[in-house]
Amino acid sequence: MRTGLCTPVPERETPMPQSKPNYFKGNVTLKKTPLEPSSIVKAATYAGQSSWQDYRVHFETCAEINQWENNDKGLHLAVSLRGQAQGVLENLAHNSRDYDSLLQALE
Repeated sequence: MRTGLCTPVPERETPMPQSKPNYFKGNVTLKKTPLEPSSIVKAATYAGQSSWQDYRVHFETCAEINQWENNDKGLHLAVSLRGQAQGVLENLAHNSRDYDSLLQALE
């Protein structure tokens, strides 16, 4: 090989990613991405004839898998009630049908 014919190519510097200042203090809570409709776990219905505690564990497990916020949990619980249990909704004022109020009324 002949020497002196190749010009060395300078190495490129890989740009360093610019770090953004961390505006979070303490633990960081990541925003959960919404689930695809095909991966949503539907809670069974509750008519008040089986154990409330067993159903509550089932419902809260579904809520955790589906990443429901408290307001969503109240709405999903309300639509899952049937029969006797659905009568609890009639006894609650329309503006107090949140999850905690429903739990209290069903217990």
